[in-house]
Amino acid sequence: MVKQTYLFYFLLSPVFFSCGDDDGDDEPVNTLTFKGTTYTFEKGFVFDEGSTGDDGGDDTHYRYYFQIGEKELEVITDEEDGDKYADCNQCVNAYFQLLSPGISGFKPGTFEFVDTDNLSLSNVSGKYLFEYADIEFIMPGDDDGTYFEAISGTVTVKENSNLNYTLTCSMVVQETNDGSNFIDGTKQTVSFSFTGDFTYIDNR
Repeated sequence: MVKQTYLFYFLLSPVFFSCGDDDGDDEPVNTLTFKGTTYTFEKGFVFDEGSTGDDGGDDTHYRYYFQIGEKELEVITDEEDGDKYADCNQCVNAYFQLLSPGISGFKPGTFEFVDTDNLSLSNVSGKYLFEYADIEFIMPGDDDGTYFEAISGTVTVKENSNLNYTLTCSMVVQETNDGSNFIDGTKQTVSFSFTGDFTYIDNR
């Protein structure tokens, strides 16, 4: 799997994540229900990638990568550059590249999808944005996974306490072929939220 490439599996039926506890317990319940199967998200990681900007220009934003997933999700160190990322051999996980304005540190807020391949960061220097988001389903017998990638939408990050976050997402996603080309007729509207403690990883 290519580092920083994690995507979505939803087919053509609505998919919902839930966050909350109907029984009144203190611990939130974070689940994804898909075609009658419920997956529980138990882990959260936040990767501090530092300040960033256009190539050859001044930095304008601060980048955090958020990733949530089932218990099999684990942190792996890249042997070439020493950077860390999260991956799993068989699990469901969601991944978000979020950029907040300013370079002193990451700030929670509501992030809107922006296609940074076709837009300079300097043109959106004061905006909260996400440049990429996806969910990946790696199921038994499907080692390559099935992927959906965000093409529009918003992600809201609320910091409840130190490294405890609520992520609330509303996006349109579309299946990709080998992480590059979109597949016609596969667009989905996806809404979910997740609350939990996140493990901090410093990749600066």
